[in-house]
Amino acid sequence: MLMPLRDLRAIYEVLFRDGVMVAKKDKRPQIMHPEVQGVSNLQVMRAMLSLKSRGYVKETFAWRHFYWYLTNDGIVYLRDYLRLPAEIVPASLQRIRKPAGARRALEDRLTNMTSVLWERWRDSCTFS
Repeated sequence: MLMPLRDLRAIYEVLFRDGVMVAKKDKRPQIMHPEVQGVSNLQVMRAMLSLKSRGYVKETFAWRHFYWYLTNDGIVYLRDYLRLPAEIVPASLQRIRKPAGARRALEDRLTNMTSVLWERWRDSCTFS
């Protein structure tokens, strides 16, 4: 399917940013894709079909929706196509770091709860 390069680039940018793409199975050309501005749902489906045939995305279909996931080869291809540095990775590969203070507070709470429960159990067990 022929489509303007700006539309293809917009699809690839959203796919690389999120690492995944979702599209409802609706091939009517007037239906626009909700995540990619100014691009029809049909264009998104065809662009993903092209990437799928080259092995850059994996496809899953459920409940009238297509789900595409970037593969490692797809990440390399889109990084070259969009001319992005190697430090930029899709959101699906980024790890969320918890603040160290929150983890420490949680560990302290668990330690306190464990000691309280141990004392209650020890007090309830009276050996005669």
